[in-house]
Amino acid sequence: MRTIAEKIQKTACFKLKLPNFIKSNGPFIGVFSFALILNIEHIINMPDEPLATVYLLLSILGFAVIFSILFDRAVWCRYLCPLGQMNGVYAKLSMIEIRSNTSVCSSECSLPTCYNGTDENKGCPMYLGVFNMHTNENCIMCGQCVKNCKHYSVRINFRAPAAELFRDYGLDSYKKGKNLAIAFFVPALIAGVISMNFAGLFLFDNLVTGINNVIFHYVIFYIFFYLLCLGLIWFGAVLVGGDTGRSSLERFIWF
Repeated sequence: MRTIAEKIQKTACFKLKLPNFIKSNGPFIGVFSFALILNIEHIINMPDEPLATVYLLLSILGFAVIFSILFDRAVWCRYLCPLGQMNGVYAKLSMIEIRSNTSVCSSECSLPTCYNGTDENKGCPMYLGVFNMHTNENCIMCGQCVKNCKHYSVRINFRAPAAELFRDYGLDSYKKGKNLAIAFFVPALIAGVISMNFAGLFLFDNLVTGINNVIFHYVIFYIFFYLLCLGLIWFGAVLVGGDTGRSSLERFIWF
């Protein structure tokens, strides 16, 4: 998908200024879209409808193409893609990371080519500067920054799985943006899985209301399980966090 978008950008790209609304609310839009896709898949029985899956993939590809024409770099992948939000969660557990030697960046680099690019290569497609990266969630490991850095500051490191979750606890980035969106995305994912399995049990038929609408029943149970998962995770975060001086929301986001 990214390859197709890059080829299109070479021939047609307006390079419009990215609205602040997308920067600040993009992660929440992506999380909501993923939860919506997850539930639509079950409601219309998408696993057994190949044509519906084709429409879904073409829709995601279409949005990627549109945003590639309107904006430079990978705006869709960075801010709005529902699948990208999910991958951002798993990326935090990765055993490898791309980071830089901050001492070299601050003392020898006056122009961050990892971000801006060079005459030969474009900058980071995800709008990242390795000099201040502390998380894998937006990095697609394309290696563009490695090619662009003339000071050999960028490197690929090995680390313990999930080390990022503990190492970055307390950073301001955990209080806003994508991390905040991901904190509410995880209960949505859990609730979706529970709802799909619950709908197949005989209890589902016994607990339905007088309204003869399967979609209505499923949505009600999904909301119930989402609030239940959200409450349990929040309670666990407050209970485990103890008296750390941080708010319950900060502990919930990290937990």
